[in-house]
Amino acid sequence: MRGSVIGAGSFGTALANVLAVNCEEVRLWGREPGAVEAINTRHENATYLKGIPLSERVRATTDLEEALAGSEMVVLATPSHATREVLARAKAFLPKGVPLVTVSKGIENETLLTMTELLEDCLPEEFHPYVAVLSG
Repeated sequence: MRGSVIGAGSFGTALANVLAVNCEEVRLWGREPGAVEAINTRHENATYLKGIPLSERVRATTDLEEALAGSEMVVLATPSHATREVLARAKAFLPKGVPLVTVSKGIENETLLTMTELLEDCLPEEFHPYVAVLSG
């Protein structure tokens, strides 16, 4: 199985590492080229999870198309205030018929939409049955 995590902060990176236990490959998308390079070369996200080794199955990228290609599950771990913008850029590359799991906390400031409502607002209806949320 191949999984994708969009958002290389502490939670996204931790979830990518957990997914790597059961996935052959996990692609982790991040905005910062330096952090992406460090994840790929040192297998550590020193900015958000210093000292925590990452599985070699986790491969980071700054390219959304690369991150999402062939994915069988997508975890959206972007901050709530950035989710709409990132989703707009990622929408063309999202695989169809796979779970889209949002783990972002909070609501969108401007619209007061929850993250599942935001995903349904941004994505075509064919994606709606696959939207899920993980919280705790």
